[in-house]
Amino acid sequence: MGIDEILRTHILPGQHVLPLVTTISLIIVTLISFFVLNIKPKYPIANPPAWFEPTTFKRLEFLTNDHKVFENAIKRYGKQPFRLITGGGEVTVFPPEYANLIRNERRLLFTKAFANDFSGHLYGLKPFLAFSNPKRVMQIVVKKQLTKYLKWIDAIIADSALQLVTRLSSKVFLGDELCRNEAWLQATKNYTVHSVTTGFSLSFMPLPIQYIFAWFAKDARLAQKYFIEACDILAPIIMTRLTNEPYLIPVLRKEAIEVLSADGLSKAALANLRIMDSALKEALQLCPTTCLQMKRIATETITLANDTILKKGGYYVVNGTSLTNPEIWPEPEKFDIYRFYRLRQDPATASKAHLVSTSPEHLGFRHGDQACPGRFFAANEVKIALCHLLLKYDYELALGGNVELIHSSGDTMRFDPNNKARFRHRKEEVDLESLFSK
Repeated sequence: MGIDEILRTHILPGQHVLPLVTTISLIIVTLISFFVLNIKPKYPIANPPAWFEPTTFKRLEFLTNDHKVFENAIKRYGKQPFRLITGGGEVTVFPPEYANLIRNERRLLFTKAFANDFSGHLYGLKPFLAFSNPKRVMQIVVKKQLTKYLKWIDAIIADSALQLVTRLSSKVFLGDELCRNEAWLQATKNYTVHSVTTGFSLSFMPLPIQYIFAWFAKDARLAQKYFIEACDILAPIIMTRLTNEPYLIPVLRKEAIEVLSADGLSKAALANLRIMDSALKEALQLCPTTCLQMKRIATETITLANDTILKKGGYYVVNGTSLTNPEIWPEPEKFDIYRFYRLRQDPATASKAHLVSTSPEHLGFRHGDQACPGRFFAANEVKIALCHLLLKYDYELALGGNVELIHSSGDTMRFDPNNKARFRHRKEEVDLESLFSK
């Protein structure tokens, strides 16, 4: 005798019991899912919602006040792992020491976390999903292909840097025709801005709503229109810092002149720009893109070397406090362009002092097998750009400029995007165009 027949005969005779059976079944499934399939980690949660408070409110709070939430969590838990409700949902935050434990774990995927953060499942944002292709197509491609102004002119640094990076990237990957095509450059820049804005806007929303929002939100529609990605962060960082500390410009200019005069514009020459390399790494340390580094999603349950268990589907990160830790980097708040140049003189620390080197102490390019694959290209690209800027122009930070970091949204940090620099043409000591033609 089945449950349905028992209910009909002995408990609810004459009544249609299917709704009741269905309800009971749903309750049982829900309880099993809650207690068995969705067991939370043992780590404490730093910003738990109040009773009956939707987690969406905590997501919004993190997007608008993340630095205080994160700083309080670090003070409270120190070097202990903890959970954190971010704009994109709940993540488990490990101390920097875990970087070596997870760096080469292929079952922890940065690409899935990246696609998740920028809603790569939605139409118009599919390029973000391309990075999670199991054949690593994008990573392979990145690794393999990598007028005179006599008067002072004000220009917004972020806009100028984006224009410069867009044109230079197009030159390298697509050739002369497209790198001079203004319509192409405009589309590339606009996609970068609007797709990232869309990603942040969608991150705190429940998944079903994201699909609806993506069709109506202005930034999402513009991102769909500009279906190309091209972005870089190092150029505006170093530009802003140098304009605020003009006494450093002659040092970098002198090195560029000496190296380019001796070696031309070659890979060897770019490698010999050691003070510039140090300055760029210092800029990356002073302005990390995020306080949550090495983002990973577990594709299966994993036990790390220290017996830490990571659940399948869990979102895991490493906190980036090592970049500002005075026990690791003396006077971390000081912009010292010689910091890593000095470390390169010591054989014990030389391997970690290069701009493209990664370590738990400096997670600017993340760490391990899934470290930024484009960092080698980005390093050379920014060095070439800085050589042009240093030799061809004098520049300074415009009146009212501010080099203090601001928390723009969620766990991201940046300089004021409205900063302006003044620049004017100077006679360069080395003809860079002739070096390009060789």
